[in-house]
Amino acid sequence: MTNVIQMKEQALDPAVIESIVVKGDLSGLDKTQKVAYYNFRCQQAGLDPAAKPFDLLTLNGKQIL
Repeated sequence: MTNVIQMKEQALDPAVIESIVVKGDLSGLDKTQKVAYYNFRCQQAGLDPAAKPFDLLTLNGKQIL
């Protein structure tokens, strides 16, 4: 039997987009915003977020996915 997870398309909070595009840094986001961004990126890539395909890393003082 094959289980298929249907993911609802999500929109990102403008504050999340600003932090990513303008600052290139996720550290200023709260936990809810980070989870929303993580899920959004998984959805875009067709990945299951429960499989933890990405990690948050700190490079040059900035937190990135």
